[in-house]
Amino acid sequence: MPGGAETFAVNTVAQPVRPVLAIAFAENLAQVGLALTIPRCVDAFTDPIRGAVSDNWKGR
Repeated sequence: MPGGAETFAVNTVAQPVRPVLAIAFAENLAQVGLALTIPRCVDAFTDPIRGAVSDNWKGR
């Protein structure tokens, strides 16, 4: 399973974030969802650009 360890590591941190923000800090669930969605949307646009740059890099 490629990326299994990375997925496990990310989910270990990301899963507790929702209840902590929603319950402990009494945040609105819509705001919690938005706060967790924005970085993924940014990654959806920047990852292909970053990949193209690294694939075409002519440096050492």
